Amino acid sequence: MRRMLALLLAVTAGRAVATSTAKPLNLPMSVRQMGMGDVSAAGADTLRAWSNPGILGWQESRGEVAINGSSLFGAEATTMGFGAGWAFTPEITGGLLVSTYSVSFDQVDATGASTGAALSQRSMAVGLGGAYRSGVIALGATVKFVSDSVGAIGASSAAADIGLAASTPNGVRAGLAYRNIGGTLGTPVVAGISTDGMPGEFRAGVAYAYAPLKLTGGVEYSMPVDADARAGLGAEWWPVPMVALRAGMSGLQATQRQLTFGLSAVFSGIGLDYALGSHPLGPVHRFSLSYLFGASARSETSAAEPALAEAPAAPAPAPAAMAPAPKRTAAARKVAVAPFASAELSDVMDAESVASELRTDLGRRATLYVLAPKLVEAAANGRGMPRRCTTEDCAVQLGKALAADGVVLGAYEKIGGSTVLNLRLVTVAYGDILVNETVKCDSEEGIRAALGAFAGRVAKALK
Repeated sequence: MRRMLALLLAVTAGRAVATSTAKPLNLPMSVRQMGMGDVSAAGADTLRAWSNPGILGWQESRGEVAINGSSLFGAEATTMGFGAGWAFTPEITGGLLVSTYSVSFDQVDATGASTGAALSQRSMAVGLGGAYRSGVIALGATVKFVSDSVGAIGASSAAADIGLAASTPNGVRAGLAYRNIGGTLGTPVVAGISTDGMPGEFRAGVAYAYAPLKLTGGVEYSMPVDADARAGLGAEWWPVPMVALRAGMSGLQATQRQLTFGLSAVFSGIGLDYALGSHPLGPVHRFSLSYLFGASARSETSAAEPALAEAPAAPAPAPAAMAPAPKRTAAARKVAVAPFASAELSDVMDAESVASELRTDLGRRATLYVLAPKLVEAAANGRGMPRRCTTEDCAVQLGKALAADGVVLGAYEKIGGSTVLNLRLVTVAYGDILVNETVKCDSEEGIRAALGAFAGRVAKALK
């Protein structure tokens, strides 16, 4: 295997051009993407913008930074990467992406015998990207500087990527991108043979997130201009809020087919990701560390790590039956409570009752203005949205239709003799989750106490 790759580098360096046109930089940067069979459309972490700059428009928080590294082909090659994204406004997001690839072998001659010298390749690209999001569509572009060297010979060039990423309230995501628009990279070393062009690539993918099971599946097709087309498919499952499992397959032909697996652990906005890929030349191991910050990072309970706690045993103090409505402050925030989802059809009425009680609790806060349920239903019907929102994207669209500052999403489930509530406050401006709680209640008094405590956190988060 070592001799095979060394010969490949030698031929590339001496055949027509000084470099190998930085083809390794077409590898995905996102470890989560790799674990799902190279399906970039299935998520919105910043590193996926390396495959489609439109994904920047769906960044999961106000800001994100990430670093990654990998060991390829039995540690004979390595990659490193860095990504950072920042939402300047709800519609405009910018990002910085850096990717490197390096490999080194003992140099061999045409017969495969060692010459005693080392042969190495190093590729690097630095890109500045931006995306504009309107409705369910985000358009993005990246301009990047690319350098590549084989041995002592190097070359550099500029290139650009363009992409579109869509995300609908019902959980469907899709993406289109064309990468490495640019000139040539390299210097001819044989008269009459032209240099290689940039490794252009077209990508198209689609994914669907089924919120009740916290399961996402997707497929993606990629077609390089100078290589065989590839297709990937994969799935991601979050069995608990802090852990994700992934599996996928990338490649149409037997010679390029790879099985992939991935694992993520998140805590308070910090994510640690690992992916393993099979390859004919050896296993591929990838790691990344990311941090999400901004509005969601300032919340009392992180979006990445919902709290699971027993509700207080003592009921919240009940106001007097004829207590007057609080005097609203001049800067009262508009809040909408979407109809709660329920695991069983028989629980629909109970879920609606809990949602109604939460509206009452929120309405007792002088800093909040709670929108009437009929207004919420009319806004959802007017936009053809599902009656019960379960995703942040749906909450944002509903909130925009209502000109609200925040939308509360809820889920109701009976487990044995207990009631489990998942309550989330989503900001309309950025789609951040400011408060995210999963509470287990063993009595009606416990439910009332949990709702009162959540209402207090909503009022504090939206100040």
